[in-house]
Amino acid sequence: MLHTFARAIVDTAPIHSRKSLNRFLRRVDRWSNRLYRKGLIDLAARQDIRRHIAGAIMHPTT
Repeated sequence: MLHTFARAIVDTAPIHSRKSLNRFLRRVDRWSNRLYRKGLIDLAARQDIRRHIAGAIMHPTT
């Protein structure tokens, strides 16, 4: 399920260059950090989200 979520996020992201990829990853990090600080997810879940999103970027299915 988390992999499908990560794939959907990556598919909707406007990633055309390394600069836009880095900007996108910073936004994902800020978003997951906010969820972590509010207590909505734990550290393991935050790391898992980041790992799945990075994997979806590095290994696109299309």
